[in-house]
Amino acid sequence: MTPFVPERTSRRGRWWLAVALLLVFGGRTWWRERQPVAAAWWVAVGDAVRLTPVLLGDRLVVAPDDRHLLGLTAADGRLLWDILLSAPAVALATSSQTAFVATAEGRVLALDCRGELRWRQQLDRRAVRQLAATDRLVAVVDGAGALWGIDPANGLPRWRRPADPPPCGLWLDRQQLLVTWPDGRVVRHNLDGLPRWATQPTAAARLPLVVGDSVWVARDDGRVNQLALANGAVRGERLLGAGVTAWAPLGQRVLALLTDGRVVALASGATAAWELRLPAPGCGPGAVLGDTMVIACTDGQLRAVDAAGVWRWRLSPGATVTAGLMAGDGALFLASWAGEVGALRVR
Repeated sequence: MTPFVPERTSRRGRWWLAVALLLVFGGRTWWRERQPVAAAWWVAVGDAVRLTPVLLGDRLVVAPDDRHLLGLTAADGRLLWDILLSAPAVALATSSQTAFVATAEGRVLALDCRGELRWRQQLDRRAVRQLAATDRLVAVVDGAGALWGIDPANGLPRWRRPADPPPCGLWLDRQQLLVTWPDGRVVRHNLDGLPRWATQPTAAARLPLVVGDSVWVARDDGRVNQLALANGAVRGERLLGAGVTAWAPLGQRVLALLTDGRVVALASGATAAWELRLPAPGCGPGAVLGDTMVIACTDGQLRAVDAAGVWRWRLSPGATVTAGLMAGDGALFLASWAGEVGALRVR
């Protein structure tokens, strides 16, 4: 015999059953959307870290301000090697098998994943200004402003181009070297140092970025240009009204972080697809993690935005990030004023 259940009680039971089903089947998805990353490890490395850590295979290379150069395991932050440099590091770069370190005394060092020195090259007695590297070339702007092309295998100079004033920006990959100058020129070089094309002078150009068959450059007057990689022809221009501090490709767009706290998505022809304003100013270059760009803000928060302009998540790592973010192998690596380095991993 079926027991009698009052209608009010039955409705209440169905409501609680619906809530339970939502928690069971939707709870995990809801949690994942709001907590997509979690701290994997934090370690103290000594002094503050101002340079963005770089990945060398499964190693994370870190240069604190106390002249130490550290090699950590990217998986758990375990210290593998510790080298005391003769001068503070001012720039880091990596190729597939080598870490390159530029110092304040004008020296460039190459080390393998075990921290063993492969070569050193003295360029100038003043601090190196810029450094970029691949397996085929190491590009360096020395303290005097000269542009060097160095053999990554042995450290021997292949070519040198004197410059006054020094270049504003470098972009290097396995096919070409892009150089931007204070007079606004953008020059594409072969890896042998010979120029392939150059644009006409205009406002100072910085932050060259190659995306597909285009070159993006930011100018000091608040404009950005999209140029054809093949010949430097202008494909698009946009006045943003503020300087670009960092940018990166995300999907079919280029996301630019501006000095006034805005994030602008640029599409083909340098058109603006959307723009957002950060709740707090960004304090360094962002990093692309999955389908989002992660930005460290001065309020101590990490914020992630996707290519459609939707804020996906926000997280407080527990320390103020002092250097640019580095993403790789499904993890986000960051460093703090307190001399700590950590990793966040995607759940």
